[in-house]
Amino acid sequence: MSAITHADDIAVISMVGQFPGAENCDALWRAITERQELLEHYADGGPEGWVAKGGFLRNAEHFDHALFRYTPREASRMDPQQRLCLTLCEEAMKQAGYDSGAELDACGVFVGTRADTWHDQQPTQDRSASDTMLTLGGRSSDAMATRVAYKLDCKGPAVNIANFCSGSLLAVHLACNSLRLGECDMALAGGVCVRYPAHVGYMFNEGGILSRSGKVRPFDQRADGTVFADAAAFVGLRRVSDAIRDGNPILAVIKGSAVNNDGLDKAGYTAPNVKAQEAVINAALRQAGVAAEQIGLLEAHGTGTQVGDAVELRALSRVFAGVAPRNCVLGALKANLGHTDCASGICGLIKTVQAVRMGILPGTTHCEQPCEALLDPLSPFDVSGTSRPWSKPAPQRLAGVSSFGIGGTNVHVIVSGPPAVPSCV
Repeated sequence: MSAITHADDIAVISMVGQFPGAENCDALWRAITERQELLEHYADGGPEGWVAKGGFLRNAEHFDHALFRYTPREASRMDPQQRLCLTLCEEAMKQAGYDSGAELDACGVFVGTRADTWHDQQPTQDRSASDTMLTLGGRSSDAMATRVAYKLDCKGPAVNIANFCSGSLLAVHLACNSLRLGECDMALAGGVCVRYPAHVGYMFNEGGILSRSGKVRPFDQRADGTVFADAAAFVGLRRVSDAIRDGNPILAVIKGSAVNNDGLDKAGYTAPNVKAQEAVINAALRQAGVAAEQIGLLEAHGTGTQVGDAVELRALSRVFAGVAPRNCVLGALKANLGHTDCASGICGLIKTVQAVRMGILPGTTHCEQPCEALLDPLSPFDVSGTSRPWSKPAPQRLAGVSSFGIGGTNVHVIVSGPPAVPSCV
């Protein structure tokens, strides 16, 4: 295996986010290392089958309209997802050391999106022509990336990705490729998921993907489904050579990524596919120039459904066949946070960036009774619940992140710790 180099590697130079019960990325990391569940309990008393659990942002509708030169009327017509997208992208740019995209030749914006449900909860607005136009733009997910590009003066590609659960990690993959192609010299990539009605539980339906117990237990024998949650998060990305030259903080490095689709060879449109998941992980490893035995942490898609987890584990077992027992820590953020839909991939990436940056292998949450395949003493995967130091030097800490969407678009990203250069923090 050839030595790890920085050629075509992508630096993560900033990361921001808001999550249920965690106001930023550092608070989320504390919850992960302490194995906290961030889903909220609500008052019982619903109909039979009602589960009083959920994960919602506490201040999703807060927006500093004056900062972005919007009138209160304009802001009042904007889906909170658009407001949050703009707020976090501005924060990610400032954290990276820039006030606007005008300081760069071309900054790209790549956003994993979901449909607006906020406007459905609002009373009928003014029917004037101007109000109709404000509402049209304010509720369309097509405006997410372009609104950021307009307000932050970003002249690179501005792309919205409506791709169900894999949308935000696909945004990262496309942003990395855009940087490598020279289409932009910085990119903001992530996703936003804010659902309405908010702060309520959900109906459990036998045979569906939602959890009867209200807990997400990826790869556990008791796994009974997932719980949906809100989140919004973004990373700032640059080519490593540019980041080092310009003194940007380098939190982690994306060494490779890949995307594919299941195609027809599966039980149905929403069903997962072992071969496709195996192929996308292998493709990302090849692009990164690393082998499976070098991966010390695998952030799985891990929905906590019996079928989905079984398929994912079979694919992972094929990729990691022959790797030494307990060589790779296996986890899934959904156990802490719930399933954040189009934002789930970027949330998993942020967890992984923190792990390679801090040198900590986080314990696996809610996997006290691992499924049978993980009990095999020869399994390459470790699902122990205890966080521990990652003893390797930062550039040698290698991790994988998976995100699989309904409809079969699969994404995998390979991440390493920051390079050993004085400009890194």
